[in-house]
Amino acid sequence: MPFNKGKFILLCALVSPILSLAQTCPAIDGSDLSLGGTFNISTDCSITNTGDVLSNANIVIEETGSLTITSPTFIQNGGLITVQGDDTSPNGLVEINGSFSIDFGANITIEEGAQFTIDGDTFFGNISSTMLELDGTMNITGGLQTGSFGILSGNGALIVDGVITNSGTDDSGYYGTVSCNGGACSALPVELISFSVNASNHYAYLEWVTATEIDNLGFEIQKSTNGLQYETIGFIEGNGTTNQKQYYSFTDLNFNESAYYRLKQLDYHETHVFSPTLFLQAPSQTNITLFPSTVSREVQFSSSTNPYTMMLTNSFGHVILSHNSPASIETIGNMINQKIPSLPSGLYLVKLSSPTGQQTLKFLKN
Repeated sequence: MPFNKGKFILLCALVSPILSLAQTCPAIDGSDLSLGGTFNISTDCSITNTGDVLSNANIVIEETGSLTITSPTFIQNGGLITVQGDDTSPNGLVEINGSFSIDFGANITIEEGAQFTIDGDTFFGNISSTMLELDGTMNITGGLQTGSFGILSGNGALIVDGVITNSGTDDSGYYGTVSCNGGACSALPVELISFSVNASNHYAYLEWVTATEIDNLGFEIQKSTNGLQYETIGFIEGNGTTNQKQYYSFTDLNFNESAYYRLKQLDYHETHVFSPTLFLQAPSQTNITLFPSTVSREVQFSSSTNPYTMMLTNSFGHVILSHNSPASIETIGNMINQKIPSLPSGLYLVKLSSPTGQQTLKFLKN
């Protein structure tokens, strides 16, 4: 087939603009990033918007390229951002003048030599599995809050001027450095080594040890009898910022029934992190039993000579019936049985209190 020079020139003219589109910058206000697509950036690009910029696009900043975003918050929900680099100059560069949010399965890759700078707070891995592979350098002038859906890996450098709050991000695959305010720091405001609770008589003894602390205001001690609703029963002051082990203890003087305990760690910046929850079984203080365990009209209690106060609640802790004056177990049984026929199906708890202790019994209304 003979070569047609004219057709070849026309074909090149049509294809060249198409190829060049893959190299163009996003719109100046970033509005096209929310439409998805792919942007291969090999030159200097910038986005300016007085509002938040949302992206689910695939953005590749090549070694010769840079992307500057000026916006209150740049939100990468899905898609990816790859900043390319190697051990020689030039390397890709991203600058965000504002906060940065990474969620909904987004993948951020910062290759060796590449730079990623955020002049604001960064939020990572709070919704859906989200990955940050850091082999270059990420500088954050604000704080860093990471959630339980985050996965951090790589061998780069993470530099944070503010407070790092880690609420469960998996950083087991990260072998790089983390620094705060120019010095080494833990990814957690408080690194908890151990937390235990034990009972003696009617007291519950809580003990915990920290390895490091950053701006630690202190710990609220929280208690629950059903594992759903918690109340604060005390506060222990923290030790601010320290790299030395710190030992803490607290005594609950009102441990009369089985309970759940947890710590709410607070820092100077009004952020908080909860410890694991521990359950402590109380020794039985009475010989009261309730039967049958599943009822339709009435329950029965084993006999006892002690007077009791009583509180009947549902499984959500809402009070259905209470009697605050000491009464016989027979009187209390009659009060509860008058109420049972009108109760909706579900689990109910009967809390009995006497001078010798407390006991919680359960029954299921069918």
